[in-house]
Amino acid sequence: MLVSQVAQSISQYLTFASVERIEDSQALLKLDGTGETVYWPLSHLPAHIETGMQISIQFGDEKLLKQERDMIAHNVLQQLMQ
Repeated sequence: MLVSQVAQSISQYLTFASVERIEDSQALLKLDGTGETVYWPLSHLPAHIETGMQISIQFGDEKLLKQERDMIAHNVLQQLMQ
């Protein structure tokens, strides 16, 4: 149950995409779910990225993401102490 709660909290900020092609300093990503394509700077992707790979991208306001991580950590500690 705890694992599913953590996964659910984290997944609301994740988007999955496949690398369609790499051009110069950008990768063309096709977003899962919507099928939209976006160019993403290679400097913001892992160095080993290749065409055809599946990746996940985390979106969100840094303050909001930190609050979410803190809440998850607090909940985990509470359940471990019970």
